[in-house]
Amino acid sequence: MARSTRSSSTARSRSRRAHERASATRAQRPDGDRAGRVGGICRRVWRAARAFIQSLIDADRDEAQIKDALVAQYGRAALALPSDHGFDAAAYIVPLAAFLALLATLAVLLPRWRRRARAQAARREPEQTLSVSDTARLDADLSRFD
Repeated sequence: MARSTRSSSTARSRSRRAHERASATRAQRPDGDRAGRVGGICRRVWRAARAFIQSLIDADRDEAQIKDALVAQYGRAALALPSDHGFDAAAYIVPLAAFLALLATLAVLLPRWRRRARAQAARREPEQTLSVSDTARLDADLSRFD
């Protein structure tokens, strides 16, 4: 019986410590960053990468040189870009294909819409002009408001 009390006490203690650790990782740091993991990269690695990039900027490297140095230091995954072959190529191809499909659709539909509008305008009856007596009566009514 003493053993089960000790194990439940240990379990509660572990649970409390785990809760405290979780609360600490959710806490906001003074620098505005969240504690713990940042974008899937451990904070220590993230800080090292940030310092590495800053050192490259201080050395007046351009964007292409910085990207090349990041790939050399941390691997291609550091750029967070999909690869340009296999299934990942869809990340590049699908938006381009959607844009081209939209352009093709507009190229087909716009002339149709313009033809239809012209045909409807031609089918409309010409506007009726006012007779001389109606024009005189309208002028008289409007002169009262001047």
